[in-house]
Amino acid sequence: MDIWCPTSASAHHLVEALCSMPNLTKLTLWGKEFKESFYSALNAKASTVQVQTVVLAAVRCPTSTSSHHLLDALSSMPNLTDLILNGEKLHEEFYSTLNAKASTLQAKGRTLRIHHRSDYLKPKDSEELDDATKKLREEGCAPKTPPISVKEDEEELVLPVKGNEIPAKKKKK
Repeated sequence: MDIWCPTSASAHHLVEALCSMPNLTKLTLWGKEFKESFYSALNAKASTVQVQTVVLAAVRCPTSTSSHHLLDALSSMPNLTDLILNGEKLHEEFYSTLNAKASTLQAKGRTLRIHHRSDYLKPKDSEELDDATKKLREEGCAPKTPPISVKEDEEELVLPVKGNEIPAKKKKK
């Protein structure tokens, strides 16, 4: 779906519609125009979403609160087994929050895939990073430099989530 939710009401209506589809197993949203109200509404109703696979393409979390709402929502989805984030504007705080939330993902053997695009925000130098982000960097979750081209050198990180560990394995596509 390529959706634009210009108002809080439209964001709430979209979330209500998604939650009322019991046979929806895969949800792909092109979300670059989503505002904080969408992420907040999704977080409030996420435990009722029946999807197994969520693909969020062109994700832009406009605020740190949006990042927290998005990750809380994903952590609350009871049937989620596969998550693909293709984010253009995922900031360092997003990765720190992702690291903190990864252990709360509920499904056994859940796989978390993060696709990095060539135009994402380049991470800061490691001296300026907090401990969680340094850990992510060490585990390969926050690359030091972006790929040269999306088509020729897109990176995919596959993170099996088990307990409090987030072992990372890099693959070239």
